[in-house]
Amino acid sequence: ETGEEPQPTITFLWMDVSSEGIARRENAPAPARVLTVEDWLNVIDEAAAYGVSWLILTLRTAPSNYPDIWKIAQWAQEAHGMTLGIHFDTENLTGDDLEALDQLDSAKMTVYVKRDLCDRLAFLESKGIKVGWADPQTYGETPNCNGPARMIFADPEGVLYTCGLVEGNTAFRLGTIFEKSFKQVLQDPNLPHSVPKTM
Repeated sequence: ETGEEPQPTITFLWMDVSSEGIARRENAPAPARVLTVEDWLNVIDEAAAYGVSWLILTLRTAPSNYPDIWKIAQWAQEAHGMTLGIHFDTENLTGDDLEALDQLDSAKMTVYVKRDLCDRLAFLESKGIKVGWADPQTYGETPNCNGPARMIFADPEGVLYTCGLVEGNTAFRLGTIFEKSFKQVLQDPNLPHSVPKTM
């Protein structure tokens, strides 16, 4: 027995999709290099090889604007058996988006929406898709989040961060998908694997 605390298992890979693109923040400078669909599929492969079992997608725009996200989601499910957590932070779902959802394995997917959208998207449950709240805490409260110790976030250039909320903060930069494997990044005790609550 070494006496060291066991490292928590990284379970979640988080990707954000804004009106600017996959893993792009609105009003952020354009990245020097943008990952291709093949690059993203490799990110999924790397994460799955390490044992990541959930792909979390935060969709801040109609996903039909970036249909490659559905290829990535389908790859995560079909090639690696990952469960999808799809957080719709937009009301602008198109018929194409609903059709794309139908192509995914509803048994391995939960859609998360803000409480005020639950009624409008409740019809998804009739398709066998679980619908949950994306905002379980009372408005104005700080979320009780233990996620950073169990997640990793990839930006559009393949830079890995402890959490999407600290993207761009070099104190929480873990490396890139081109420099190291997920295993090397996530097992390196010198890298930040948590985010202080006071951030």
